[in-house]
Amino acid sequence: LLDRLTPRQRDAILLAKNHGYYEWPRKINASQLAEYMNITKSTLVEHLRKAENALMHQILIGF
Repeated sequence: LLDRLTPRQRDAILLAKNHGYYEWPRKINASQLAEYMNITKSTLVEHLRKAENALMHQILIGF
């Protein structure tokens, strides 16, 4: 699934997953993740949304 993502999308979503961004409550926020990647928060959120969208399309093919 991850091979369909750009390198930055893959980096962002794996960093988010590994640092607890998708846990409840979140262990890290988008601003902190953006700092790790040395990018703006808005760029990080764009990478995550595009990656999430691509993964959801792959998972839900045929539904």
